[in-house]
Amino acid sequence: MRSAATTTDGWRGRPGPDWSELDLLAAVAHAADTGALGSSVLIGYDTRAGSAQIATLIASLLRIRNVSCKLADGPAPTPAAGRYAHSDPDLTGAVIVTASHNPPGYTGVKLRDANGLGTAWPQPPDRLAIDLDSLSGHASQHHATAPVAGHYAATIGRELERAVSRFSGTVIIDAAHGAVGALAGHLPSVRWARAMPLPFFGGRTPDPTLIPDASDIAGAALRGAADPRHTVTAMVDGDGDRLVLHTAASGCIGSAEQAALLISAGLPVEHFVTSVVAPRMAIRAASQRNPPITITQVPVGFKHQVTTWLQAPDRATLGMEPNGAFAWAPDSSGYFERDSLAALTSLLTIFPSADALDDAATALRHAYPHPQRILATPKAAERVVTDLSRCLAGWRHDTVAMGLDVFDDGEDGWIAIRASGTEPITRLYVEASPATRELLRESLS
Repeated sequence: MRSAATTTDGWRGRPGPDWSELDLLAAVAHAADTGALGSSVLIGYDTRAGSAQIATLIASLLRIRNVSCKLADGPAPTPAAGRYAHSDPDLTGAVIVTASHNPPGYTGVKLRDANGLGTAWPQPPDRLAIDLDSLSGHASQHHATAPVAGHYAATIGRELERAVSRFSGTVIIDAAHGAVGALAGHLPSVRWARAMPLPFFGGRTPDPTLIPDASDIAGAALRGAADPRHTVTAMVDGDGDRLVLHTAASGCIGSAEQAALLISAGLPVEHFVTSVVAPRMAIRAASQRNPPITITQVPVGFKHQVTTWLQAPDRATLGMEPNGAFAWAPDSSGYFERDSLAALTSLLTIFPSADALDDAATALRHAYPHPQRILATPKAAERVVTDLSRCLAGWRHDTVAMGLDVFDDGEDGWIAIRASGTEPITRLYVEASPATRELLRESLS
């Protein structure tokens, strides 16, 4: 057996000749056999075809390993399962069957610890086999259930409803036909778009690197709005941990701008934890606060941010990845994981109108005129560094923490190069003028 593709907090991919649902079961079995999941596990799942069935198989798999399970009573977003595990002291971990933001056909699992947090999980060895027939006597057995979506709606959902009711204007949540749409029936006072979950997924989510896609999605949601000028569209991904905002005046506002806006507006942050490729606008916003906010940069992958937060959980901490929602925990009792609806609640509370959000975004973009754009190339990272050294005359090249190659023009221009850990590509995190971005595209072609 070949292991399923590793992600930052689990495994996912497109089933086919190389790996299948059996590989996901083997990965979960290995986590259980090594003791990583503990003795009592929540099993959640998203709305994609097959997720509920795989969740039931996992429950049976864990039962024969003497791990007790609570099976979610219906589909729910990943943050809902994580928060449920966080709130239940009897649970020692969680397994969430989800393909996250990936396109149709994908499946996968994410794992959480006893606090509902992501961490490093044991990678199963090659050729680890699962005998599916061994589950046949357990597949029809009853499993205890847990009201995962209902619990989330009664906590985070109620806070969101209050923030929406106080917002001067209209808020539309675009659920991308994914797991967040399972909450629409629990939160009827919220306005929804693409809330009907599709078993093979809607296919388009507003990844911040794809601004045209996000703008098209927001435009479709706005068509029925009575006052588009004072409407905020909040777009989430397939499992509800990413968030992109859109307004008519500002266009797309991704997670890095969201974090910088909150920091600049005075969110009581003591510690800002972000990845080594974080946009400079967020880093500078934190460093310019008075008193300055402590900044820690970690490798890509939110599990590294969780680990850093756990070292000082009593400090009010904001964690941000440039391609997803942020986490905000005011103290050690908080839940430090990405959560699109919790993030949206914080933003609507601090910016209670579209005008307030637009004014803040305009000021931020004036101060930091080169927002980050992410380019990708199949070229190896070493070749990309060589090509950029040739075409960026006058730029300084350094290899900084965690082996990241960075080019800096001494003013506003900044480019970081990183080989992807999950795909055969190299990513460039570019903060530079449109002319420089076009020069890079020509160099990478």
